[in-house]
Amino acid sequence: MARARVLKALNDDEGATAAWNKAVEMNPQLADYFTLSVLDVDHIELGVRLREKGDLDGAAAEFRKAWILGIWPGRYHLLQLVARRGKSREFQELRDEWEKELEHNPAEHDAWYGYAELCLLLGREDAYRRNRTAILDRFGKTTNPVIAERTARACLLIPATGTELEQAAALAERAVTLGKNHGYYAYFMAAKALAEYRLGRFESAIEWGGKAEVRGIAPMLLVLALAHERLGHKEEARKSLTEALTSYDWNNVEWRGIILPLRREAVALLNFEDDR
Repeated sequence: MARARVLKALNDDEGATAAWNKAVEMNPQLADYFTLSVLDVDHIELGVRLREKGDLDGAAAEFRKAWILGIWPGRYHLLQLVARRGKSREFQELRDEWEKELEHNPAEHDAWYGYAELCLLLGREDAYRRNRTAILDRFGKTTNPVIAERTARACLLIPATGTELEQAAALAERAVTLGKNHGYYAYFMAAKALAEYRLGRFESAIEWGGKAEVRGIAPMLLVLALAHERLGHKEEARKSLTEALTSYDWNNVEWRGIILPLRREAVALLNFEDDR
């Protein structure tokens, strides 16, 4: 263990990880501590360096190690890398692995965050709907405004009904009520705008989504397009949709699970020709 820490201090990440792994082999009880040690970040750091060098397979292996250890940024990096490699099968395999993890109903919100969006990115509405029910059961009563906003947004990306719609809308309301002084307040307002649209309160959706600090947040332009269309504001609706199609980064994997389902919904509602 001491050797690993010395190598870490000398910025020898590979040596530090190898030394730590050797220590764990000799004393398996260290494995529990390993998941909490400062060396946990090694897999992320090494993965980033390998990715920068063009070794995508090596980078993917390191990010996966981080994910297995419960270091959730590893999952984020791995998903970004899979998107870069352009292999849809890898995306499907990652979703399948993630789904198995969630069957254990982990308590940490980070363990769930992003799964719903990945399901929609892959067109798996069945899995998305199961997840929507699960995260509302798990986080529906949270008083953390960040978790409330993320859960509400994830649950409202495609239409919801009944109790699930009420729960998701209540989470969005809780986020803007409890998070007024939070640095992410603009995101909380964006979730509120989406909730108002799903509730059929189109003018309120435009009011929340049209605020200067909110318009730049994906997917607000799409929500505005939908709300304007419902109110018969044809010109404003088409303007908002066109701006979304031309300004959003549609290759950003973190965004795509959020904006693609709403784009499809807006294009269908506006009967808009979309060649993307």
